[in-house]
Amino acid sequence: MRKGSACGRVNLVRKSTREAAMGKRLLIPVLLVAAMVLWSLPAAAATTSASGTVSAATSTGLTLQRQNGTSLSFTYTGSTTFQKNGVLATAGNILVNDRAEVKYDPSTMSATAVKAWTPRSRKITGMFGSASGNTFTVVLGRGRTISFELDSAANVVKDGVLSSLDQLTSTDQVQVTFVAGSPNRAFTVKARTKPLHASGTVSSVGSNFFVLTTRKGSLTLSVDSQTDIQKSGNVVSLSSLLLGDRAEVKYVASGSGLYALQVRGDDPDDREVKGLVTSVDVGAGTFTVNGMTFEVRSETSIERDDVLIGLSDLAVGNFVEVKYILDGTDLVAISVEVKVQKKKVAGTVVAVDTTAMSLTLQVNGSPMVFCVDSGTEIKKGERRVSLGDLAPGDVAKVEYIQTASCNLAREVEVEDEHEDLEVEGQVTAKGPADFTILAHNGVSLTFQVDGSTIFKRDDHPASFSDLQVGDRVEVHYVNTGGTLLATKVEIED
Repeated sequence: MRKGSACGRVNLVRKSTREAAMGKRLLIPVLLVAAMVLWSLPAAAATTSASGTVSAATSTGLTLQRQNGTSLSFTYTGSTTFQKNGVLATAGNILVNDRAEVKYDPSTMSATAVKAWTPRSRKITGMFGSASGNTFTVVLGRGRTISFELDSAANVVKDGVLSSLDQLTSTDQVQVTFVAGSPNRAFTVKARTKPLHASGTVSSVGSNFFVLTTRKGSLTLSVDSQTDIQKSGNVVSLSSLLLGDRAEVKYVASGSGLYALQVRGDDPDDREVKGLVTSVDVGAGTFTVNGMTFEVRSETSIERDDVLIGLSDLAVGNFVEVKYILDGTDLVAISVEVKVQKKKVAGTVVAVDTTAMSLTLQVNGSPMVFCVDSGTEIKKGERRVSLGDLAPGDVAKVEYIQTASCNLAREVEVEDEHEDLEVEGQVTAKGPADFTILAHNGVSLTFQVDGSTIFKRDDHPASFSDLQVGDRVEVHYVNTGGTLLATKVEIED
């Protein structure tokens, strides 16, 4: 029994050994056949990869701008795969400025796989500059300008409504969402009309507009049913605005002009306007300031430098302050004050004409004529005098204003005749008891001498006989009723 079992085990081992040997013999031909098949197949293409920024993209390929400054261009094949932001995509989703990684065959520059990512967008806010086609500019602080190209799928919104670049103006504030590049590609443009502000006086009112006169000029503003008009806190219509009303206006610039968004008017107790006279019509009894024409009636007072004048004395270019009332639609001037700029000069009197009421001074070598009227104040020292009390040789200071007809003297101050005066010049003539000099200011002056006149040459005593024509002298003198008496004459060598 045991012997039979041992024999069975021996037989089983022998059988397994034979089967293993047979399996090896069968495997060798299979391996040989497989090796031959693999040897006959073409070798797999070697691939490499590159990354950078897409600088050009079409349906058939793309160009990468690499960080080292070089560029690589690739073509797509039917087996090229695409991803954009981790999602399956197509060639049309690959855009300029995208970041991309391309796997490709360097022998053919054919892309096998393209992975792209949208670059991080930026936002910028400024004032709209200009537009041409799908490009536009935005003006930032200090006048810096940035240019953009509007993406084909971008939206332009103005005041919450879909719009377009050609509807934007330089008064619009814009916020641009874009991707930086060359060019900067804008995806969203949000514009908001930025209101302008002005304050002034209503100078004209029409059916759908009014004119506001400001310090910088006049604005013609259109209104419609949407314009918010209030006067003294009450909602009113345009017709309630009156000439002379003071108003503050919020407005915008549009393609057709200026449009008033909000008007806040005030009915002043005292109507007043300031500005330059632009026309005077004496026959009609009117004058115009800031586009407003005023009537002058018997009760109208016109003053210049606290002196009453007539309408004919008003001149174009005068700056005036007008207080007025409304008589129906007429503007009636109650008071007109001419604001004048006074000027001052100093010189030597060379002529006095009491008939023509004029005074001529030699100022910086040139004659200057002044007219004198009842409002001119003339003083000699501390004393009030008349024009006839002045004489050639007087040293005077004149404060005057320029009118349409002359330099009108307002104040004339003449040095006191008892005051010791002095002048330098060159002797041009000599008489028995007088001599004449040509002063530095171009005025010719004649001096009398007497026994009290002191003469000196280089600090040494001298006499009248030592004085010669051509000498340069410094003369101290007094003016006594128009006669110049030399008190001291210093002769220079």
